[in-house]
Amino acid sequence: MMSRLCFQVGSPSTEAYDIKEVDSLPKQAQFEKIKTDTSLYLNHIQALDRLYVDIKTANVFPSLISQQNKFVSLVSFNFKQSKLFSPMLDSQEIYREIDSWNISFRTKKLVNHFLLDHPELMEIIPKADLIIRNYFSDYSLLLEVQTDPEDDSLLLILFIQTSLSAKEAYDALDQIDNLWWTEISEEIGDLMCLHVEFQ
Repeated sequence: MMSRLCFQVGSPSTEAYDIKEVDSLPKQAQFEKIKTDTSLYLNHIQALDRLYVDIKTANVFPSLISQQNKFVSLVSFNFKQSKLFSPMLDSQEIYREIDSWNISFRTKKLVNHFLLDHPELMEIIPKADLIIRNYFSDYSLLLEVQTDPEDDSLLLILFIQTSLSAKEAYDALDQIDNLWWTEISEEIGDLMCLHVEFQ
């Protein structure tokens, strides 16, 4: 059964997560319900991610892609509005998810803390890996948190490390940008960016 967090695609009148229902439960039951619903939500999003990559990289079914984009945006909006996302995943769950990625780190402790503060990025990084592999024949991924010297804000950088030529790498990055990243960066703002790093 689909979680109550997974709404009908494109429905303009969808309500946010039912906070009153959760509040009416005992404290332990609240935690268990939120945790269960979150797990179901993430499973559905991951399944949609795989479908999204398959059909969008094949450049087919544009109407279905549009509906999937609306679905993900709608669910993400409702989670942000409910302000329930952070309590749903405790720090240990987030750290275990990070450790499961096939990604290297610089300043891993900073990366862990940054993702704990911005859990909305957790679904973007695995999706990026799925998309990048379609455009880079040789690559590895590395995450690093850096400080913007202009305003001291923190930025998560996903480095695509590759031995491809500069032309091949930047052409591939342009395709990823046009296919997917421009839209994602509009949603997440200045929290994260993609860079190529040559080996």
